[in-house]
Amino acid sequence: DDFCMVCGDGGTLIVCDYESCKKVYHPACVGLDKVPSGTWYCQSALNLLARKHHCRSIVAYNAQHLTVENMSPNNLKKLCEREEVDFLCGNCLDTEIKHLKANGNGVGGPHRYSPRTALQSAFVRRVVNLLKRQGKPLTQPKIGSKSVDLYKFYKEILKNGGINNVVMDSRWRRVISALGLPTVINASELLLYHYMNCLYTYERLYFSGFVPLQDKSVLKSAIEIGKSSEVARRAPAVVNSEIRNSRKRGRPTGSTNKSRGRGNHRLES
Repeated sequence: DDFCMVCGDGGTLIVCDYESCKKVYHPACVGLDKVPSGTWYCQSALNLLARKHHCRSIVAYNAQHLTVENMSPNNLKKLCEREEVDFLCGNCLDTEIKHLKANGNGVGGPHRYSPRTALQSAFVRRVVNLLKRQGKPLTQPKIGSKSVDLYKFYKEILKNGGINNVVMDSRWRRVISALGLPTVINASELLLYHYMNCLYTYERLYFSGFVPLQDKSVLKSAIEIGKSSEVARRAPAVVNSEIRNSRKRGRPTGSTNKSRGRGNHRLES
C-alpha cells in the first residue's frame, strides 16, 4: 500500500510490523514526530494483539459475537457481505443504531433503525471524516435535479469491480440505471467527477480490489464538465442572494439613484 491509512496521501510512510497488518501511515498522522526505530505496531495491530475490538482487523473473531436486533451471526455476516461496502461487527452496528436513535437520523419506514441503515450511516460518517482530514468539504452530488446517494453510488461502483473497471469497460449506463438517475447529457462525466472528489480515496484505502484510474484523458474531461456544472448550479443561488440583499436595503435589484427619477423631478420643478 502506497497511501497513508489516515489521510490517503503518499510521501514518507511507516509500515506496521505486525504480520497480518502491514498498513502504512505518515508519522505525523499517528502522532509521531519522526520515523520510529525498531519494531512498530499501529493502533489496529495493538487492538488485535490485545484482543480488543476492531472491525476491519478481526472480522473472523467478531463474527462469533454478532448480536444486533436478534439477527443470527450468519445472517448478519451475510448482510454485511451482501452490502459489499464494509464489514461492521455486532457491537459497532449496535452502537451505530443507538447513535441514529439518539439523533433521530434513521431512514423512514419500518426499517428505520435496521442494521442496513446503520451500515449506511457509518459509511457516510467515515467518508465525511476522511474528506475533513484532506481539507475537503462534502458537497451533495447531483445529476440533473436528483441527489446522488453516496452509499448506493459506492456500492454500485464496487459491484462493477471498482472505478477503473467502470471507466475502462464503459459501465456507466448500468450504474446510472441502478441509481435511478435521469439520463442527462454528460451524466457519466459528472458521476466520475463526483466520485473522484468524494469516494476515490475511500476506495483506494479500503477496497481490496482497487486499481488506480488508468484513463487520465477521461478524468480531465470529467473535471472540466464537473466544474462547469458546479458554476452553473451556483449561479441561481448567487442571483437569489443578490435579490434578497437588495430587498433588505429597501430598493429594487439593479436600481440606482438615477433610475428612481431624481433627475426628472428636478426638471419638472
